[in-house]
Amino acid sequence: MKNLFCVSAMVALVAAATLTGCPPTPVDTIHTQLFATGEVDLEGKQLYFHPSATSYNRTVTTGITNFSVSPTGHELIDFVSADPFVLNLAMGSEVVYFGTLYNALYIGSDGTVSFGSAGTGNDTLADHFSAPQISLLPVDATASGEVSYSVFTDAVVITFDGVDGNSFQSEFFITDTDATTDGDIAVSYPTVNGDAGGVVGLSNGQLVGLDADAIASFLEGFNNSDLGTTNTGT
Repeated sequence: MKNLFCVSAMVALVAAATLTGCPPTPVDTIHTQLFATGEVDLEGKQLYFHPSATSYNRTVTTGITNFSVSPTGHELIDFVSADPFVLNLAMGSEVVYFGTLYNALYIGSDGTVSFGSAGTGNDTLADHFSAPQISLLPVDATASGEVSYSVFTDAVVITFDGVDGNSFQSEFFITDTDATTDGDIAVSYPTVNGDAGGVVGLSNGQLVGLDADAIASFLEGFNNSDLGTTNTGT
């Protein structure tokens, strides 16, 4: 039974943490951290994710004081009309995430960007890992600040500006349109509120299709990444 579980779990967890009783998987596949309130150490940093054979390698740059791309003139998102907001991308502007090409990004007021369909939120690690998505930072963009997007020839840029006292930006670099190579991703945090906390990082939907026992095993085996440091391990 254990072997059958491991096989089925490994099929579902294309990029996952080590499961109890299963063969270890590369630890560079998580890139997710659960921050306690007030302990988010990402202010002034850019997390740059470059695709590896199994997931992404992460490089961290410090001293970030401004957005990489000025959001002036970008399209503002109205979450009253739709939350998440669906950004449909034309052919040639699609983004690649964990080896899959997507022509629709779902931008949530909670600080998430999911791929292909609406995500599952960032309230818990289980929510985070239950859809292909990026949890940028838990916020409520319906209450303050502005969220905007712009599609360039070489990148899709999404900016949360002054939301709950936080300002951060994600850049999805467009490298090809045949899903053979992942695009690089940069997430910059010029300003992080001292009261911020919660789940931040990448998810490949590792928990999709798993039963309760498998989900519990995954979460039990989860190890926090240290997102604020350059690391090809976690």
